[in-house]
Amino acid sequence: MSEAICRNSGFVGFLFYLCPLSFSFRSLFLFFLGFLRYQILAYPLHKKIPGDAATCGKILTKSKLENWLIGRTKVFLKYYHVEELARLLELHRRKVVTLQTGWFMLQARVCYFCD
Repeated sequence: MSEAICRNSGFVGFLFYLCPLSFSFRSLFLFFLGFLRYQILAYPLHKKIPGDAATCGKILTKSKLENWLIGRTKVFLKYYHVEELARLLELHRRKVVTLQTGWFMLQARVCYFCD
């Protein structure tokens, strides 16, 4: 499809249906950082971060994703970006569970051998 058709159809609102470069996931900055918990991938949880484009861009860059777009108020991702971010979150969750398991095991041994 030619560039002129894509540009002109964007004014009418048909850009989503006509252009092949559509993004399947559109999220507001605060929703992307807060509710979806992608903040964990680049920042510690105790740190207060601003909900702006630079923060979202840093998270996506640290996640080593490509071909994403940041608009004025939203993050635009392809379908495979969401799957990759979900995989990274699951990997992070597994690491946390492993650390918790080791800590509880250590506490149980100390408690058992103290008695």
